[in-house]
Amino acid sequence: MEENIAFAVLTEEAVRSADLRPLSAWIQSQPSWSDFPFIILTHRGGGPEQNPSAGRLSDILGNVSFIERPFHATTFLSVARSALRGRRRQYEARIRIEALDEGERRLQTALDAGHLGAWELDLSTLELVTSATCRSIFGRNSVDAFTYDDLVAAIHPDDLEEMQAAVRATIETGADYAIEYRTIWPDGSLHWAEVRAQLYRDRSGKAIKLIGVSSDATARISWEVEQRQLNEILEERVAERTEELHKAHAAVMAEVAQRERAESQLLQPADGGAGKP
Repeated sequence: MEENIAFAVLTEEAVRSADLRPLSAWIQSQPSWSDFPFIILTHRGGGPEQNPSAGRLSDILGNVSFIERPFHATTFLSVARSALRGRRRQYEARIRIEALDEGERRLQTALDAGHLGAWELDLSTLELVTSATCRSIFGRNSVDAFTYDDLVAAIHPDDLEEMQAAVRATIETGADYAIEYRTIWPDGSLHWAEVRAQLYRDRSGKAIKLIGVSSDATARISWEVEQRQLNEILEERVAERTEELHKAHAAVMAEVAQRERAESQLLQPADGGAGKP
């Protein structure tokens, strides 16, 4: 009994007194895409409607088709082909599920690598669904509840109106939601969050949810503030130094002018000295 088996054919008497617990455990452990088909060959009148034993097999095995013996070959072929088609559809579902799972794993890897938290907001109920990373960006543990009201309460009061206005603008215009705001953690510490999202609409065009990511921007914004402060200090020092140079240059030029005037006076002839030997 493996996943690559199409279906199983059993006779009722072969399993009537058998211990079916291992088989039942295998059936219960099937992956979500699998519903393994069984074909049970019974005696005439031995269907589940009249035969408690057949009803028990139906309960244990789940996906069961009963064929009463004796039967024509075409009857068996028809049931077998139906079971095979159903099993093939299950294999197709497995491929789609595996592709989705792989895509989700890659997405989660990318989110983890970028330290991004995923979130989703239902606009009709304001139900907020967040990942563990998203909750950590607002100072919550992975097991903590984090509702939309908790989110609003965590935003700095001076930034709340801007955040709500940005949400309204996204819903009204469909433009991407992108904002940075200060957050207050439960321990009272101040942090920054960068939040981005896109609007999701139903087929009628109605806005139904926001789906986005968030990241902790505290370190980046703190660095930017420090850089601005350093630049301001540097600009002040440059201005002070420039003023000092201007003053020094003016002093030098004044001294040069004074020397030129003194030299000019020394070169002029003394009064009353003309015509004397």
